[in-house]
Amino acid sequence: MSKVTIGFDLRRDKDLRDYNLYNNAEGMFNALFEISKNLKKKISHQLEGDDNGALDLVFKEIAEILEDNNVLIDKLN
Repeated sequence: MSKVTIGFDLRRDKDLRDYNLYNNAEGMFNALFEISKNLKKKISHQLEGDDNGALDLVFKEIAEILEDNNVLIDKLN
C-alpha cells in the first residue's frame, strides 16, 4: 500500500486555501452528489409535473457545469 504525505505551510495564503479545500472536499462531494442525483427526484415529486420542462433544463445545466469542471460524480460513488 502506498502512502502520501501532504505538507502545508498555513502561514502562506495559497497553502491555507489548499488546506481548506482538501478538508472540505468530502462535504463538497456530498453536496454535489445530492444536487446532481437526488434533488431532481425530490423536486419532481413536489411539483407533480407542473414544471413545464424547466426542471429538466436546470438539471441539464447542472450536469454540464459538473462535466465542464471534470467533476465525475458517477466515478466516485
